[in-house]
Amino acid sequence: MNETLSLSVIEEAIKGINGTVLAYGQTSSGTTHTMQGMDDGNQMGIIPGCIEDIYSRIENITNHAFIVCIWYMQIYNEKLTDLPNSAAELNNMEIMDGIDKIP
Repeated sequence: MNETLSLSVIEEAIKGINGTVLAYGQTSSGTTHTMQGMDDGNQMGIIPGCIEDIYSRIENITNHAFIVCIWYMQIYNEKLTDLPNSAAELNNMEIMDGIDKIP
């Protein structure tokens, strides 16, 4: 699944272009499972697959330096959560809309 859905995002990220992979769906429709996969390692989700693919690709490119920044966030019930660090201060961020930052 990772190769089909996110290959172009990964290829562009390697070129230095920001990319986003987004799962949108109704509660209990499987979006979190699709993105995260299973903890037992048998079913890798899109995010771990993308991370693994990015690092395996840049490992073989010796004529460039890379800085990899990854944000793994969830918006649920108008609340923004930083999933790898659910206790982070980021989890109290207010979601803003537009250039004027109107809540």
